[in-house]
Amino acid sequence: MKDVNEKIYEYINGMREELLEVSRYIFDHPEVAFQEKESSSKLIEVLEKNDFKVIHPIGGLQTAFQAIISSGVERPHIAILAEYDALPELGHACGHNLIAAAAVGAGLVPKQV
Repeated sequence: MKDVNEKIYEYINGMREELLEVSRYIFDHPEVAFQEKESSSKLIEVLEKNDFKVIHPIGGLQTAFQAIISSGVERPHIAILAEYDALPELGHACGHNLIAAAAVGAGLVPKQV
């Protein structure tokens, strides 16, 4: 287990700058609910670059997407949900830019480990 933990720690440290850049980008482009076009595009870009299959739009929402990667094992299935909308007139005082970047990181880690 120690080896796995070390691999996870190493990988997360290695992607730190990329995740910070995602968070900053979303922070700098605040979009209210159902209008997060730039934010969703940025998240999709990073996930596709890391070999995720992205289905977009989904659920009848233009800014919603599903990113899928397979381990080749049928189970378990893991879902990570995140918000990336901003508050009107306040921007990302809600921290959704951080939540979105953390969700991307959480999705990328199992792929590497």
